[in-house]
Amino acid sequence: MTSPARRGRCLLFGAAALLLLCNAAVSAAEPLDPVASLPNMVPDVGKMSIEHPFVRDEATGTFVPGPPALFFDTQARNLGTVPLQLTLEDLDDPDALTLAQCVSWRLGRICHESRSAAGFTFHADHKHFHHDFAVYELRRLLRSGKVDYSSQGLVAAAEKVSWCMADSARVSDDALLAPVYVKCESTVQGVSPGWAAVHSPDGIDQQLSLAGLTDGRYALVIDLDPGDAILETDDTDNLVEITLELSGGVTQVAAVARHYPGRR
Repeated sequence: MTSPARRGRCLLFGAAALLLLCNAAVSAAEPLDPVASLPNMVPDVGKMSIEHPFVRDEATGTFVPGPPALFFDTQARNLGTVPLQLTLEDLDDPDALTLAQCVSWRLGRICHESRSAAGFTFHADHKHFHHDFAVYELRRLLRSGKVDYSSQGLVAAAEKVSWCMADSARVSDDALLAPVYVKCESTVQGVSPGWAAVHSPDGIDQQLSLAGLTDGRYALVIDLDPGDAILETDDTDNLVEITLELSGGVTQVAAVARHYPGRR
């Protein structure tokens, strides 16, 4: 005859085993946490300089130094825990090309689920796609030191700057030592956690005119994914305001402050 104490232990063991089995079944059925399965893209700027790009002198037919321009690189840093991965689909029909973002990951690197992502251009000559990912603005500051977002405060702009995504620079000590997205591939591009896609100062739209400006402080405003085409864990850090100090008769530039104000 089983003692009451032994029967109690058996019931307790049976309940615990049933609970474990139920939890295992639920865990197997449930997808990964959608928040933990999204990247977090944050803008920043590294190199900056003031140059005089050559322009054509129509009178002489020669190229001469033009007005000063701000040359800068832009970094799209993935500070999340999973990659930003974009895949071009329906390659057999050029008129039906679609772009998809991986929004759920399993075992770290296996894409479990994708969704459509708008805003891209396929460059047949380059044999890869660019994503319309950023807007750059050079703006004046108000007396309070805040950025002047009025129409009068806008000095220069580059809208719908398209990007080719790759692991260009390692920006976190916790990141993989080697890049995963090595170059701008034709169908799959991305940015690994702790890495950044970098557009160099000599790239298209990486210069803003400083014509007519004097020494003083201005703001370089970079807005990544302004149309929210990319799903992220946090959209409030997609905009950065970098306060610039122009000096030496608009020949030198220095970044004196960075501010992530959230949405405008």
